[in-house]
Amino acid sequence: METVVPDSRRSSTCVDSSKKRSGPSSTPHIARMGSTRAANNTGTETKKRIQRRKDEASDTKDHLLCEKVAEVPRLAQPWSRRAKQQSRALTDTIRSELEAHIFECDDGHRRTNSELVQLLASAMRNQNEQDLLKIINQWTRYGTGDSGYSTEPEKVLYPMFSALVVYVMIHLHKHHNEHQSAGILTRSKTKNPASTASASASNIERLLLPPATSDFKPAGFDEDFKIDSALVSHLPGHDIELQANLDCRDILAIVEFKQMASMLDDALKQIILYNRNIYSSQHNCRFVWALTICSTQVRACLLLHDAVLVSETMDIAISDGRKQLIELLVNWSMCDQSQLGYDPTIQYNADIEKWIIDSFDDATDSVNHAK
Repeated sequence: METVVPDSRRSSTCVDSSKKRSGPSSTPHIARMGSTRAANNTGTETKKRIQRRKDEASDTKDHLLCEKVAEVPRLAQPWSRRAKQQSRALTDTIRSELEAHIFECDDGHRRTNSELVQLLASAMRNQNEQDLLKIINQWTRYGTGDSGYSTEPEKVLYPMFSALVVYVMIHLHKHHNEHQSAGILTRSKTKNPASTASASASNIERLLLPPATSDFKPAGFDEDFKIDSALVSHLPGHDIELQANLDCRDILAIVEFKQMASMLDDALKQIILYNRNIYSSQHNCRFVWALTICSTQVRACLLLHDAVLVSETMDIAISDGRKQLIELLVNWSMCDQSQLGYDPTIQYNADIEKWIIDSFDDATDSVNHAK
């Protein structure tokens, strides 16, 4: 039996179309001194609200159980033996390709943020892995200037992370397409459904893609802040492209960047602050994944209702760290939906803008899971 629940976020913003203003009013307005005072008061209230949010996030972090757990990334490993084997093989292949060519692309040039963004856009248009490797290579050298500490701005990390994600997804996309083609070829030669299924099973469940812009506010994000970046899930046959016009409902994982490796606590406070928006927009969400990226140090975070589990450091500056992040991205692309935090008994129906909840029927003693 299905229970239909209205989408509270959507319904709360409904407006009577008959009361909408069709355009700017032609009625002249007289400026009043009070309007300036009101604007100042609004600005003051906003600042106070932002500070309250920051204080609340800091207090929440201090009282939550925040533990460093080495096994956090393994929670995303696929369950089936076949998928697990494929995940390891794909991770090794992608890692080998990256390590074989990443330092060939080192031209010694430290590109500015605008140069990195332009290079990333060009690489996306042409599916140019060499340009992606140039960007990833610069990430491995982040904060290694003559001064001994990072003088590079935080925002240059955004395209660096996006380049690595896109590099991994290009390989997964190719793997999926090859298996799809093999399945078509098998169907033309045999009528054995088992062999057809085996040939076409890429085990890639989704592609994870970063946003087209960084430091943005998704639709439905009820905060006075902006998020640095995110990962969005798409079907495995989706084109490899940066994502625009994101909604909070689309976000699989929040990504928070910091310039210095010592700023992990600040990054954790921010993802704790932001994750409430995921719960409010995704009513089928049991827990939330996030990434903190402090300089070259990446950590996977699992945000539960009463605790935050933080992985050990995956350092992009060293080969093992790069492999660990590649493995996590591959596993996220292959694991079950429930491992990403989604309740399989709750589904959103975009056509009617309502949540559908599978529940027990009096006539049966089983639950029909939404598909």
